Amino acid sequence: MHLRILAGDEARARDLASQLPPEVTCRLLPPAGPLSDIEPDESVLVDIDLGNSWVTAELRDGLRALRRARRVLAFAIDGASRAQHAAASSMGATHILSRPLSAGKLLDLFREASQPALARIGLPPEIQASFETNGAMLARLLNGGQAPQGTRLQVETATDETIEAIAQAGLATWIEAVKCHHDATFRHCLQVNGLAIAFARTLGFSRADIRRLGVASAVHDIGKARVPVRILDKQGRLSPEEIDIVKLHPRWGADILGEAAEFEPEVVDAVLHHHEMLNGSGYPDGICGREIGDLTRLVTIVDIFSALLEERAYKPSFPPEKAFEMMLGMGDRLDGPLVRAFRPIVEALQAAMVGRAAS
Repeated sequence: MHLRILAGDEARARDLASQLPPEVTCRLLPPAGPLSDIEPDESVLVDIDLGNSWVTAELRDGLRALRRARRVLAFAIDGASRAQHAAASSMGATHILSRPLSAGKLLDLFREASQPALARIGLPPEIQASFETNGAMLARLLNGGQAPQGTRLQVETATDETIEAIAQAGLATWIEAVKCHHDATFRHCLQVNGLAIAFARTLGFSRADIRRLGVASAVHDIGKARVPVRILDKQGRLSPEEIDIVKLHPRWGADILGEAAEFEPEVVDAVLHHHEMLNGSGYPDGICGREIGDLTRLVTIVDIFSALLEERAYKPSFPPEKAFEMMLGMGDRLDGPLVRAFRPIVEALQAAMVGRAAS
């Protein structure tokens, strides 16, 4: 095992290295040191203050290059800092560890890194490019819950790259790649985005309409930027009070996009109402029937399907066919014809899952 530590506090890094067993070869790299001499078999731990002025664009580009080279690139952050989490993600982190670090945490990282995962085996270049653009875009929005000028263009660029990635590599490959992302919120946003774009293609949408749905799905959960990290990352079921806070995220998301004054009203509406149900049982406004627009109905279906595929602290991951069956069982809460039109996506993912199991 070979580990290179990019350290802002050399004494702390040396103390950590001294705790590692002999089979771990550990070398320190000062923050101003070159990244070019890092060996292909070395994992990299970045333990620096991501807010310091010497975290330059050059260093950020160098770290992203390490990620593209498929090395394990772990970042140590203050666990409660959403800004540090977003910064690490934007620089291509494969793993994020909370301070204080321990030898045990690093050994767990090595054990995980030794297991095959698509992110380490190698992503198709079009998916890798899309992940980098989407990661930077989501980090920008999630870091402080603001949408600065130019955000719409950034989201559209990320969406265009996702459209191209899915056209070239296929939805099943995209979904498998998304599973390797370390952050649950990023993972969900990326998965919903890919599913929505694939669904729009199946429905025969125009390029402009595919992009519109892609943009809405990419930012549908951006309001979670204002949900406390301790709630988002909680292991286990949320309390009723915590659930009430999470249920504010659609309105917060619409507020974030509305403040940017760049997004189409239909997109903002989808962000605000993607948890509404056709029978009026959803939130935040309890609207129903024709009050719920077509774009919103599409995002809702894809969001629910994605959530059913994902493993959560309170539920297992369901296979595509089971998830689809559960959506059909939701009856008048969802748009029935649109749910049934989703079947080709389900069949494609189920076939890919069977194929992987047989190989």
